[in-house]
Amino acid sequence: METVSKTTYADYLKIDDGKQYEVIEGDLKMVPAPNFKHQGISYNLSDILRAYIKSMNLGVIRYAPIDVVLDKTNVVQPDLVFVSKERASIINEDGGILGVPDLVIEIISKGSKYIDTYKKKDLYEKFGIKEYWLVDPFSQSVEVLILEQNNKYDLFSEAYIEEDANKIIRSKILENLEINVEEVFKKDW
Repeated sequence: METVSKTTYADYLKIDDGKQYEVIEGDLKMVPAPNFKHQGISYNLSDILRAYIKSMNLGVIRYAPIDVVLDKTNVVQPDLVFVSKERASIINEDGGILGVPDLVIEIISKGSKYIDTYKKKDLYEKFGIKEYWLVDPFSQSVEVLILEQNNKYDLFSEAYIEEDANKIIRSKILENLEINVEEVFKKDW
């Protein structure tokens, strides 16, 4: 029986072709550049979250591309990642985040829905990331999932642009944070 070799973080660091990659369970995947709309959503969220996190002195937020090294065969680049000041020791200023952040946000792209909704969700559960936001530009919705005692995600908050829907996103990790979903999806041009 043939053994399939897994890509490790050490292998990943040797790649020097100018492209972005992630490693999920040892499987190397190229990450395409985000489109204009995706970047706008990322910047909107980054601006809102950075202001809140800074004003409350909670920690630090960064946006992709930044390596989050969960273990030697799992290296991801969430669109946004929050590390609390209590866990700041996992930040490598010359590299990335070497450990489990408190919160990650993935913005679904045309080809990433399955990976973000299932593969990464399972991976983030497995490693104990306390909060996972899934932002869907197509349905203009945001789901906030929190890790429960059974180490499974449960829906904590969801918001939609739709007329009669809830429009406020809440976070458990970032206490008292409330974001109107319209601010996430607003055009800045």
